[in-house]
Amino acid sequence: MRRRTRWWLALLIVAGSANIAPATSVSLADPTVVLERLPSSARAYRDARTPLERTRLARERLALAHERDDPALAAQAYALLRAIPASERSADAWFGLAAAQQYLHDFDASVRAYLVGLRARPEDAGRWLELAQVLKIDGAVADARRACVNAGTAGLARIATVCELELRVLGTVDADDGASRQLHVLRTDASPLVSAWALQTQLELCRQGRLLRCAPFDETVRAWRALRSVFPSQERYLRAAEAAAWLRNGDVAGAHEALRVLAPIAGSDKSLLLTARAQKILGDAGLQETRALMTQRQRDAVQLGASGGRHAREYAQFELYVNERPELALRWAQDNLRLQREAQDYVLAWQAAAAAGRTPLAMQLRTDAQRRGWSISESQWRVPVDY
Repeated sequence: MRRRTRWWLALLIVAGSANIAPATSVSLADPTVVLERLPSSARAYRDARTPLERTRLARERLALAHERDDPALAAQAYALLRAIPASERSADAWFGLAAAQQYLHDFDASVRAYLVGLRARPEDAGRWLELAQVLKIDGAVADARRACVNAGTAGLARIATVCELELRVLGTVDADDGASRQLHVLRTDASPLVSAWALQTQLELCRQGRLLRCAPFDETVRAWRALRSVFPSQERYLRAAEAAAWLRNGDVAGAHEALRVLAPIAGSDKSLLLTARAQKILGDAGLQETRALMTQRQRDAVQLGASGGRHAREYAQFELYVNERPELALRWAQDNLRLQREAQDYVLAWQAAAAAGRTPLAMQLRTDAQRRGWSISESQWRVPVDY
């Protein structure tokens, strides 16, 4: 699962719905192959002849992908937009292509597509905000902050402030009290989107130990649930976040309850991971089945050519925290860093390297994180990555 940013709120601003990430991998190597594998997409391609028709159909497919958590639909959107010659793509077509690439975890290509679209439509504040989120995932901290500023200049001043605050805090070693106060004020904003963005940012930063003033545990759980009631389409992601909070608090029963409605066989990699961690703590016999499901997903990912990683983050966590196999966890974590380079991705890789006794590599990972603009304290390096 991806994402773990305010990506879905950015999409709500410009499109009305969103999700975090697909549960399976789909190759982006050749859109004609995707069309052959997905007959409905092939039919749509034949019927949608003009760039405008293809862009409209791709937007519908991507919306359905978010609604159903279905990467095949995102691949259809991608194939339709790739079929439009670059010289004929509108700004909307470039933005659609960027969103499909983000969904399918081709973040570098997504950044390039956003930049082309924004050259044609620089006043599109929501797209600057989306770009900031992708740049954050890509580990381009300075560029992400500039995109936040551009979103504010284009008209989303208060949300841009939240965007900048988060990146500022993530680039500062010490917990930030000033940011705590600013986020608290922004949580009371009259705009539901501003308030929700500030709330989730505060929750995420507190989870990483980045703020001095954080709500007591019971208030934190209520806050995650409040977001769930406002954004019901994000049920899976927000329940997983709540479950992680219960686990951090040492309440495994609470974590189980948060995940109860997410059947493991249909759950995301993140929900399977959290379920396995809770089962391991409890000594639950169900861990064997959950472990088998996750192991099969790892095999499927390798067969689909995803060892370079659209789900490597969860697999690294699974091997490190559940199976306690740090060398295997390190391989997945390094695969993950080829695509996702947020602060917590470096923490995860460092933990695996340290557990595997790979001290020089662990030291290099800390240096690389600092070069990108992430500042991580000694205590944060050792806290399990649970997002």
